[in-house]
Amino acid sequence: MDNVEILVKTLARPICLERLLRSIRVYYPGLPVTVLDDTPWEDTRSTNAQHCAHHQAHYLEAEPDIGLSAGRNRLVQQSPREFVVILEDDFEFTAQTNLEAMREPLLADDYDILGGALEINGVRAHFEGFVDLADGVLTYAPLHDYCYLQPADIVFNFLMARRLRLPPWDERLHIVEHTAWALTCKYTHPRRVGYQPACACAHKPQREGEYVQFRMRTQPYVQLFQEIWGIRETRGTLQPRHG
Repeated sequence: MDNVEILVKTLARPICLERLLRSIRVYYPGLPVTVLDDTPWEDTRSTNAQHCAHHQAHYLEAEPDIGLSAGRNRLVQQSPREFVVILEDDFEFTAQTNLEAMREPLLADDYDILGGALEINGVRAHFEGFVDLADGVLTYAPLHDYCYLQPADIVFNFLMARRLRLPPWDERLHIVEHTAWALTCKYTHPRRVGYQPACACAHKPQREGEYVQFRMRTQPYVQLFQEIWGIRETRGTLQPRHG
């Protein structure tokens, strides 16, 4: 595919990164890939760099633990491509990862950002939906159906977008950035966001080893997110729906 680049933020999960890069090269052997690594430990960085070299991916180092938001912003800023695929290191491409199905609606200028479907243990898990914020009340609501291309406010962290139409992520939020960015796309920098179930990616999270200390610190960032957006109450959830 022309003018598409895959952008991967990685942190302290070299096994996940190698699996993702290997899977990309199975299904998209010629597609440019750039990995940004903010792992604090030099031995892990060295391993990640080796994985990137082996799978013909461009490797970028960042200061330790700059966070998901800052990492994504840097990846987007350095890319020269018209379209970018954004995901983290704990995904894996499969035969269902049809990036062409993501790009077509973007080429038609029907959407600015499209989230793909998620597979966990071979089963679709749907987190996509709508989000509203009014008078300090944050409300989540699921989509009515997950079988077709359609607008959504919030999609999972596997997406394709026109690079120049991507709003920045809030770099104060190292994690728990997901809803904040959805609100940015809806209110601060309005964008046409959608869900494309014709393209799916497997999600295989690793929450052990060195990585755990970075993942298990959500509460301070939840509080910061609520303070930034003036949220005093949350209604509804987007629990995964399977099938």
